[in-house]
Amino acid sequence: MTKNRWLTALISVALLGALFAGSGSVAKASTHPAGLSVTAWSLPGQGSTFVGLTPWNDAPIGEPCYEGVASSIDFRWGGGPVLEGCGSEDVLVKFAGSITAPESGTYEFCGDADDGFRVDIGGTVLFAAYWFDHGDGAPACGSLEMLAGVNYPFEAWFYEYSGGAVAQLYVDGEIVDWFSAYIYQLPYIYQLRGNNLSAVAARRARVVWYRCSSPNPTSSRELPVRCRAVARGMNYRVKRADRVAGYLLIKTRVPGDGIWYSRTYSLGD
Repeated sequence: MTKNRWLTALISVALLGALFAGSGSVAKASTHPAGLSVTAWSLPGQGSTFVGLTPWNDAPIGEPCYEGVASSIDFRWGGGPVLEGCGSEDVLVKFAGSITAPESGTYEFCGDADDGFRVDIGGTVLFAAYWFDHGDGAPACGSLEMLAGVNYPFEAWFYEYSGGAVAQLYVDGEIVDWFSAYIYQLPYIYQLRGNNLSAVAARRARVVWYRCSSPNPTSSRELPVRCRAVARGMNYRVKRADRVAGYLLIKTRVPGDGIWYSRTYSLGD
């Protein structure tokens, strides 16, 4: 893999990096209700068109047949109604909220569904190719790096065309239930276009870019080790010297929240 492709793969995933300040957490625990908000639409006679729809861009027209909260996505409706008040066929379902991992790490999410299923976590779409008519028993999987304490926006769509209906979401083999019905917005998203790296902030942020010769998982009270500040501001163009050094460290803080976030990117092969 080339350096540019490697860097693109690392940075294109919209993730936060955090500078830990003693407690080991990067965000306050959610005080909002646990679970996901669930909205469903019964659209008789339209099920054959669902595979060509993008409801995550355009919400279905009409009144929902169901609105509620679910602790997890763990449904095996069989041939019965898809949620109370909805039909057993030609149904669209939206799950929305936030997801917070208990520990930092890379998690494998798997969806088992009959029919279509699509999951978006913090802007990363998992198993998008699973949005078609199919039975359950052959789950689609995708891996995602997550940081403990960060509330990642979560959205999932499911559709049932005909036959039995199943919608289940697992993480590392277990039904996942790390949800809050409140939709948080990630404060910082890092994007790469060519050699131009940008820190996109929901609010006005302070951003410092460091060129480093080693990874730097440091706290907000520590100076970066073997690093040199090379720029400030929301945008930075990756230089040859950065690739020679091997790493870029981005430190970001929004005024008033008292938390420094950081992310170290490897520029090597």
